[in-house]
Amino acid sequence: MNTLFQMLAQAQNATPVNPGEGVPPDQSVPPQFFTRVPIDNIWDFIVNISWLQAVVCIAFGAIYLIYGWRVFKVLVIINFAVLGMYAGINLGGRLGSGLWGGIMGCAIAGICSW
Repeated sequence: MNTLFQMLAQAQNATPVNPGEGVPPDQSVPPQFFTRVPIDNIWDFIVNISWLQAVVCIAFGAIYLIYGWRVFKVLVIINFAVLGMYAGINLGGRLGSGLWGGIMGCAIAGICSW
């Protein structure tokens, strides 16, 4: 996960691409709207994931491809619950208990996405 944060930090400091495209000359455009993520960082992130993360990603992708809309709602809820669990573990670890933070984050994100 640290690699993802490093990639996003590098994207924030990247040079603008076409900074004036589609914008009238009298308006100033903040450069953060036209930054890009270098492909090398994305590839490094993909190459360095663990085998378990790769298997989970492939399994979710295969389920989406095979079943499509029939299980879409369930998979969206699962994805949000996992994101909520991760956020809850991080927040709960700072506040006291990562276990209870993960459980609460999972439940809250799952219920909100339902």
